[in-house]
Amino acid sequence: MKLTGYGIQTALRNWKSQRDLLQALFSDSLKVFPDEKKEHPKELNWKIMAAEDAIAQLQNVQIVYNQKVHTGVEGCSLMLAIRMLGGFVRSEQRWKSEVVKKEDYGFRSDVRSADEVRSVPQMSTQEIGEELKKTSSKVTLFRQAIAEANATEVEFNDYEMPTELF
Repeated sequence: MKLTGYGIQTALRNWKSQRDLLQALFSDSLKVFPDEKKEHPKELNWKIMAAEDAIAQLQNVQIVYNQKVHTGVEGCSLMLAIRMLGGFVRSEQRWKSEVVKKEDYGFRSDVRSADEVRSVPQMSTQEIGEELKKTSSKVTLFRQAIAEANATEVEFNDYEMPTELF
């Protein structure tokens, strides 16, 4: 069977939604009025556990997929690109927070009160902006590569991917 990353993500979302619905029904099933018909908690728990098993199996399929597919960016597998993206996004956020930082009118951490020695910036706002631009470009590059890689079809055998999960 051929799959894309998007197909795996969709199947995961469906199973998680099913599990969440069953979990919502579970607590209510523990008590019943004499005239009510509700599914037994043991049966609901069995269905929840089946959904949990399907989610775990799909996550395993996703790991295999992410290792098989390459992004074309810096020779990275999809798995590595996804992991690297997190660091680039955090770096982008750090630079962005410095560009938009406003003057603090209370505590001044740039002054040592004993002799009024002031700290001086190591980078200008323009230099910080340039670093933000470089990092943002890297984030965009990796996001595009990940999106394209997730559209790649990969052949899975029955051992790697139980077809009943889709």
